[in-house]
Amino acid sequence: VGEVHSITELSEAIRRGKAYVGIQIPPTFTRDLRAGRTASLQVLIDGSNSSIASSALNTSLNVGFRNALLQLAERIGLRDLPVDVRPQILYNPEMRSPNFFVPGVIGVVLQIATTFATAMSLVRERERGTLEQLMVSPLSRWGLMLGKLVPYLIIGMLMAITLFAIMQWLFHVPIAG
Repeated sequence: VGEVHSITELSEAIRRGKAYVGIQIPPTFTRDLRAGRTASLQVLIDGSNSSIASSALNTSLNVGFRNALLQLAERIGLRDLPVDVRPQILYNPEMRSPNFFVPGVIGVVLQIATTFATAMSLVRERERGTLEQLMVSPLSRWGLMLGKLVPYLIIGMLMAITLFAIMQWLFHVPIAG
C-alpha cells in the first residue's frame, strides 16, 4: 500500500492499521545476493487478525523459498524449477468464509433460542402454579415434554428457513450443494 523509509515508519504503519505486512529490505540485500552470500530481509506481520497473519507468513516464506530455488537452479544451469505446483481450490474457489461460519452461527442461535424458550415455558408454568396441575393431568411425562417442545421445534424450523433465506440473499451462498 505504500513505501516507508525507516523501520520506525514501518512499525508505525503496522501499529496504526495502515498495513498488515511490512517488508524491510536492508541496503546490503542486492550486494549479498550478487556475491553469493545469504541475503536477509525482514517481514513484519500484524498478528491481530490471525487469518491475514498466517496467509502473509505463508506467502512470505513461499516467495523466499521459490526465489532461493530459482537462484540455485540458475547456478546449476536450469532455467525453470523442475516442479511446478498448480493448486486448484474446489467447492469454495473464492475461499469465502461466510460459507462456513454463517451456517454454524445460525445453528448455534437456533439451538440457544429454542432451548431457552422451552426452559422458560416450563419455568413460567412453575411460577404461575400450573405445573402441578399439568403433572396430575392424564398426560404422560413424555406427552407433557412433547407438548412443550413441538411448538418451539416448529418455531425453530421457521427461524431456520428464514435465516437461511436471508443468508442466501445476502451472501449468495447456495443452501444445498
